[in-house]
Amino acid sequence: MICIGNLGGIVGSFIFQEDESPKYPTGFGSSLSFAAAGMVAAFTLEFLFARINARNAQKTEDEWRALYTEAQLEKMGDRSPLFRYNL
Repeated sequence: MICIGNLGGIVGSFIFQEDESPKYPTGFGSSLSFAAAGMVAAFTLEFLFARINARNAQKTEDEWRALYTEAQLEKMGDRSPLFRYNL
């Protein structure tokens, strides 16, 4: 993740082209689109996490434990119905 973030300087030198000075439509357009894609991804993730949590909340912890053994719940990891996603 850090490596990809550090590559931003290299990408920036190619999308902010000197011949487009002073408005830099390619550079600012690319930056805007990356920011918008990040926002869409964050809102989508928040929506999906809320939906999964709501589905898992339809049953109580005791009902889930009656359906699955402790070993099965442990093996499920974050797919366990007892796991709650947070942002």
